[in-house]
Amino acid sequence: VLLGSPVAALGLLDLSRRVAVVTAWLRRAAAPRLLQPLAALMVLAAAVVLGLSDSLTSVDDSRLMKAQVGRYVLDALGPDRAIAGVRTTGLSAYYARTRRFAVLPSDGNGQSVVAWIESQRPDVVILWRSDVSAETWDQVGRRLRCLQTFSTGRPRRHHYSEAAVFAGPGTAAAALEAPPRR
Repeated sequence: VLLGSPVAALGLLDLSRRVAVVTAWLRRAAAPRLLQPLAALMVLAAAVVLGLSDSLTSVDDSRLMKAQVGRYVLDALGPDRAIAGVRTTGLSAYYARTRRFAVLPSDGNGQSVVAWIESQRPDVVILWRSDVSAETWDQVGRRLRCLQTFSTGRPRRHHYSEAAVFAGPGTAAAALEAPPRR
């Protein structure tokens, strides 16, 4: 985990230095056999407290964008639309107020994904650029009408930096031409 997150590793480096100082103090004041478990417990407790405080105070842009995508589908096409997307599109389906959600095949190339979409006939297809191949993104983009694109504005820091909502083969033309629902 630390190899994948250098910022966290650097944060724990400072924490480890502080634990070393406390450990040196404890070595003089406490029994040596309690030293190792106590130091490990201190590092664990500090990591839990720091991680919990970070998780409670950070805003996850990708979750906000998934909710925004779902609300867009609800406003533009109404509730209970059949949605197809990658497995992480479930939050968008929730905000779109639908229980009809199908997961796109992840092992296929662009043509097989398009063929699956045409056979399933969803009302909406939601793609996250980071979760599909460039070929799939292009193939779906050529075949289906793009209704809206979304971006977190931070493509390098966040996994779900760009999304697109496409009108699926099951979407009636009248639904697309109707004014947005509020």
